[in-house]
Amino acid sequence: MSRWQTEVVELHDAFERWFAGRERADDAGFARIEGALASGFSMVTPSGAILEREPLLTRLRSMHGSCPTMKIWVDRVEAIAASSPLAIVRYEEWQSEGDRPRGRRSTAVLRAANEVIEWVSVHETWMPDEPASPR
Repeated sequence: MSRWQTEVVELHDAFERWFAGRERADDAGFARIEGALASGFSMVTPSGAILEREPLLTRLRSMHGSCPTMKIWVDRVEAIAASSPLAIVRYEEWQSEGDRPRGRRSTAVLRAANEVIEWVSVHETWMPDEPASPR
């Protein structure tokens, strides 16, 4: 697995821990998520809304422990273009909280900054299919 693919998996694992309340509800617990989003980060949600970094971080921080049974997993992670320091990565993200999983196909722009990989941009689209089983 490439460093880009590993980053996608590990950040989504951090999201799952945060939403499920299995991560500390303080700055140290939130650091993995906050540190991953580059200055100027933005994302396009499946509904077409554009979320900027600071409002998104505020929203995410407020969601600690809000989904105690949530499962998040990624599938089909692939770097579709990579030329240091940037990579474009495509993947499927699946979320489940007790009912039928809901999926998104995402494309992300990642940037290597020293030893850290930063997320520059994400664009998500709803998936119509059923997922593979969660890990």
